[in-house]
Order: sequence, then structure tokens, then C-alpha cells
Amino acid sequence: MSLSLRARLVERIIPRIMPSADLSPDQQRAKLSRPLGLPNRRVQVVDTEVGGVPVTRVTPKGSPRRRHLLHIHGGGFVVGTARGFVGYLSELALRADATITSVEYRLAPEHPYPAAIDDCLAAYRALCDEVAPESLALIGESAGGNAVLATLLRARDEGWTPPNAAVLLSPWVDLTFSGGSIERNRTREVMLEPVLFRSWRDAYVGDGDPADPGISPLFADLSDLPPLHIQATSAEVLEDDARRLADRARQAGVEVELVVHDELWHIFQTQVPLVPEASAALDQAVTFLRTHTLG
Repeated sequence: MSLSLRARLVERIIPRIMPSADLSPDQQRAKLSRPLGLPNRRVQVVDTEVGGVPVTRVTPKGSPRRRHLLHIHGGGFVVGTARGFVGYLSELALRADATITSVEYRLAPEHPYPAAIDDCLAAYRALCDEVAPESLALIGESAGGNAVLATLLRARDEGWTPPNAAVLLSPWVDLTFSGGSIERNRTREVMLEPVLFRSWRDAYVGDGDPADPGISPLFADLSDLPPLHIQATSAEVLEDDARRLADRARQAGVEVELVVHDELWHIFQTQVPLVPEASAALDQAVTFLRTHTLG
């Protein structure tokens, strides 16, 4: 696959803007504080609370939308904010014709597992009282993909009606790092530097066990989940997290759509609309969401 010129340019920039492991969490957050693009003028962005949890809500202007997406951002559970993703989320909201509620969950190491999942679950419970399940879906990138899956599993175990779909972009679902791509793609990965990545894992896990299914939902019982759309790339260290998750979910009877993109970097989809490949990949996810939810 030949990458577009814009993709090649962004790929070269990413290693320069990623923080190093020798920085404190606050310094890492400061370095990554610049939002991923500005919100589209055709959406409204509001900071509010849902279920007692801070959220950023992105809504296309005009009549209210029936379709609703609960978004959980990536960042290794240590960095990132809901506000930082508003450019990407505004594109997603317009393409999916949906309102998006993005959770501002608590970050590690100040708040290790299960704080982030507790926050996401509280927001999900509240949305279940606001949105019909057939119009609700969850979406998350990287650690956000982990949190989406962990939230769905806890909600299932508590007896909540599941949403109609979930989208996981490069999900980080195995914090034991047992996937073969962790080493196989180490020299090709442009975003997740190994020492930094492992420091995020340690901060999130705290005194817990990385193999705990709540922390690494790859190892959980995946039965009775809604249809899943999973994306990854052939050049990232989390490629095998996505592939193994798809395999295990199918074995549990879950409908799964897996797309592995060639050569692109971790969560490249967030570079929409700048990178053409990001737009195409996000449109695949949106097609899935539109097919499985009522708008």
C-alpha cells in the first residue's frame, strides 16, 4: 500500500510530539494538550455532566439526533482529554448523524484501575436512561477501546440492556503484553514507544494484576456482547490485540467485523479529515454504526 502524501507527513511528525517516559504524567499531559484539530462549525460542543461524571458533548446543529455514541478517549489511561478529541469527534458526529458524549474519566497514576471504568460505567448507566438501546453505541480508541469493552462487560454482568453496537479502534485489551505484535512491530510503531507504553500500563494497573479480565478484557468471558467493529493496523504493536479479540469474540458467539489497515499508525483515524486514509477508515466504522443503530 502506498500512503498518501499527507499520511507520510503526519507519520513523520508523530514521534516528535509524543512524550518520553522520563517526563512526569503532568508533563506528558502538557505536551499532548493541543487538541486533535478544531471542531467543525456545524457542531455544538458543550461541557456538562452525565451520571455525575464530566463529559464533553458534541452535537450536529439542527434538530435533535436519535443516534447517540458514548465515546471513551485513548491515552494509555494516563494522558488525553475528551476536549482534546473534539476535532475528530465533530467529524464522527456529522458522518454518523449522531450526538456524541465523550467521558472525561479519571486518569492514572492518581486514579488507577478501576477508577476510569467506574466513571465510564456511571456515564453509560445514565445514558441508558436517556437513549434507547437500539440508538446507542459505544466507541473508543486504544485505552478507550479497553474501557469500552470493560464497560460493556460490567454493564452486562449488572443486567443492563446492551447497546446495539460498539466500535474499537486499535483496542489495547491485553495489558500483559503477550501478543506477538508487541515485539514483531516494535521497530515499525511510530506512536507507542515501548518504555512509555509500559509505564502507562504500570500506572493504570497499580497494585492489580495485568491479567485480571477487568484490566485486560481480552481474557474475559465475551459472550452476549453487541456486534463489534474492530480496526487495527499491520504496523502497530497492538495489531494482535485486535486480531485475538476478534477471534475470541467470534468464538463466544459475538458478531464481529475486523479491518486491519496496511502500514498506517496507531489510531490514525483521529487524524480525520486531514489524512485521506483516516477519512476512509472512519467511514467504514460509521457504516457499521449506521447499519446497527437507529438514527
